[in-house]
Amino acid sequence: MAEPYNSALKRRAWPGRAELGETAFAETERGVVFAHSVIEPLPDERFALIQARADCLYCEIPWPGAGATFYERAGLEPQPHADLVLSIKARIVDALRKPTFVIASHRDAPQFALDELRPIVINGGDAWVAIAYADRLPPPCKTTLDLLAWLGGQYRSVYDCCCGYGVSLRRFAYAVGSDIDRKCLNYVEREILHGRERQRNGDGGDAEDSSLSPQPAQE
Repeated sequence: MAEPYNSALKRRAWPGRAELGETAFAETERGVVFAHSVIEPLPDERFALIQARADCLYCEIPWPGAGATFYERAGLEPQPHADLVLSIKARIVDALRKPTFVIASHRDAPQFALDELRPIVINGGDAWVAIAYADRLPPPCKTTLDLLAWLGGQYRSVYDCCCGYGVSLRRFAYAVGSDIDRKCLNYVEREILHGRERQRNGDGGDAEDSSLSPQPAQE
């Protein structure tokens, strides 16, 4: 079974989405997920949880003009893209000050790149990885999956504030994820936190990423 990916390029949502419930909060020994909009401040208890449990931060920021699709799927009113970017930087990246790896458009990525800015490919499309508060720098990585494989070998745990269906979360031994879309969180709860993917795949490996579509290659 291929991993679903919450891409704005696919105007029609992942077919399996119709069978999902909604999750506001879930926790197992594998990790924690909770519903949260990055536009809003993190509740104190969530901030403390992330500070205590996440070794690094990773997120894939929606491209300019793509965010409305994600809000629509989540049943929420769209928010200004500039507010989303500023909130992630101020309320998450600069507040937590953990090794951070942000995948973003050429327009947005420089705002996060305190240490380094590199080109990278996300699901076939051009993007940039902005690195901040790094305690070590990754080797050259062609794709985001290459980067995540390296990060999963360097850090035990991650926090992703735009986790979607959990593409990043499954690469770490322990993961904290949040998203506006409670159906995505229900998938993560069911398939990742409760280990159903590992049971299906037999050896605990990841399912093939054949269903992923690229992010828009735009600035």
